Amino acid sequence: MTLPSPIDTRQVDDHLSSHEVWHETLHGFHNAYLTANPGIRYVRVDGDDGDDGLTWQTAKASVVGAQVAGGTIARIYVGAGTYDIKTPIELVDGQSIEGVSTHSALGTMLKAHADLGTDPLITNVAGNLTSGGLFWLQARGTNDASGGAGIVFTGNIADNWTMDHVQANGFSSHGFHWDIPGPGLAGNPLTIGVVNAFQCGLDGVGDGFRLEAPGSGRVSFDYLGGDNNGGSLLVIDRLGDNAMVQIHNLKAERTIDDTHNVIVDILNSTNGMLSIGGFYIFHNVSGGVTPTDLIRVDAEQFRLHVDYCHLSEPGSNKYTNGFTDGITTIPAAVWIKQPHFHNYSMGLRDGRNLWMSTTFPEGNLVAEVGSLAIVTHASAGPGAAAYIKDEGSGNTGWKAINGIAAHTDASRPSCVAGLTGYMIFNTDDGAPNWCDGTNWVDATGTTT
Repeated sequence: MTLPSPIDTRQVDDHLSSHEVWHETLHGFHNAYLTANPGIRYVRVDGDDGDDGLTWQTAKASVVGAQVAGGTIARIYVGAGTYDIKTPIELVDGQSIEGVSTHSALGTMLKAHADLGTDPLITNVAGNLTSGGLFWLQARGTNDASGGAGIVFTGNIADNWTMDHVQANGFSSHGFHWDIPGPGLAGNPLTIGVVNAFQCGLDGVGDGFRLEAPGSGRVSFDYLGGDNNGGSLLVIDRLGDNAMVQIHNLKAERTIDDTHNVIVDILNSTNGMLSIGGFYIFHNVSGGVTPTDLIRVDAEQFRLHVDYCHLSEPGSNKYTNGFTDGITTIPAAVWIKQPHFHNYSMGLRDGRNLWMSTTFPEGNLVAEVGSLAIVTHASAGPGAAAYIKDEGSGNTGWKAINGIAAHTDASRPSCVAGLTGYMIFNTDDGAPNWCDGTNWVDATGTTT
């Protein structure tokens, strides 16, 4: 059976009942019965707000027109095309707005008109959101610094509400700005599907996704991605005790602002947790900017868990710190299961870093006393060598950490200047050996 194009939703396939039309949505092809359902309204680019909106044939021309159609509107289907939004769309509790696949070149785009001014494109009626959601929508800003934010919500959001396959693109302020003190009110996490923020924060202040005051609830993202946002990709502010934000996959590309160059920023949060399943960072350099941090945390008791982290080589400019807190404290627990760094550092506290490098630190790595370096270098043998910045300033004062590894004469690494002070246990001699920068020696200084 050949289904009609999801773009021309007025088509009725010859093989289908004349009482049905089909519409490509999140749930596949939506069977829209021409028999009116008072809880559903349809919107089409060539519709008419003077019509009742009860079928695709009598579709409304705007989302706002469908919302004020009368009665309790639980679901609004919006056909493919671009819709100029001149007044904010105010989402009502229990209401879903569902567009056409964002994978399509002709998806559903809600575009901010100049008349919108600094108002958000989509917001919610005062109160809580307990059910409903947003699906398959492209929210498009004015692509300049004079407009407002994309999708702004205030109030609690319960776990029966959701959002999936939603993009925010080209907004002056935040792409998404949620001030929600209680997500997942029933104890289950508020589950968000695929979300992207592109080129938001064009005012130099806004972020891709800003989540404020999420109390002690839980928020779970299936996928959060962003590209060329002026501020951070994700800001979590005032995360409550034992609250958790979980991101199954986080992908960020390029930063464009000279000041706001943190990918994930945790602010004013005392005892919560951020869990990232896969963290993928690519090409985060633009316009000569040297970003400083990937994740920044300001709370001593905050917990950070990353299962997999891949930082690709960004070119001539590199991140100074992979993970840092930016103030004076370190998260109580930092767990990086599979780090894939390319000459990056992991910020610890008070300016100290943990470097992942292929270069010996002495004479090469500038760091504060107390910093650590793990070097994977051909001269370090089959494993790696660890160093601590013991004294001095600049790139000197690094000392090898005497992690005692067992080696034979044949398997021990070559003794070079970068390994000076490094100790192994020589199983051939049955005694420890030290590298003096040229030779391996025993406790008497005799070359072994």
